[in-house]
Amino acid sequence: VYAFVDADGDMKADKIVAIAEGLVRPNAVAFKDGDLYVGEMIRVLRFTDIEERLGDPPAPEVVFDGFPNQSDHGKKYMKFGPDGYLYVPVGADCNVCAPKNEMDGTIVRMTKDGNDVSVIARGVRNSVGLDWNPASASISVFRRATAPISQIPNSDRQRRAAAQRRRRSRSRRIPPRSA
Repeated sequence: VYAFVDADGDMKADKIVAIAEGLVRPNAVAFKDGDLYVGEMIRVLRFTDIEERLGDPPAPEVVFDGFPNQSDHGKKYMKFGPDGYLYVPVGADCNVCAPKNEMDGTIVRMTKDGNDVSVIARGVRNSVGLDWNPASASISVFRRATAPISQIPNSDRQRRAAAQRRRRSRSRRIPPRSA
């Protein structure tokens, strides 16, 4: 994780500072009240008062470490909402299947200290972004669709094909004529 320092305000980095190295697949950052939050696959870390401590960055504090350990859809595109909570999507561990973990395929929100964590949405397989409407404060989520059929494991492919056959057979039923 690196900080790009713009000392003279010209919107160009004058200095690049390493904040942390050796993390496990860091892939998201969020900033709140002077603290930098970093999302890894299974946890969220916080670097307290980071802007004042760039010369000697602090060790990260673990805010939350209860996310499922998955590689396919485990990236964290986190963001603080207008209510001050940190919102973190948790992907499902497969393409077409029932969740194996209660957090799979959810949007989670937590206080900035990680003490109050709750699931606010389920069935969101692979969210790769989120934002709020400033007028209504409603949340919008960008969700990636399932993988092409050639990339879906055979067992998932068979379940999907069976579900499609059931839907087609229901749509072909002709209602009885009324007299």
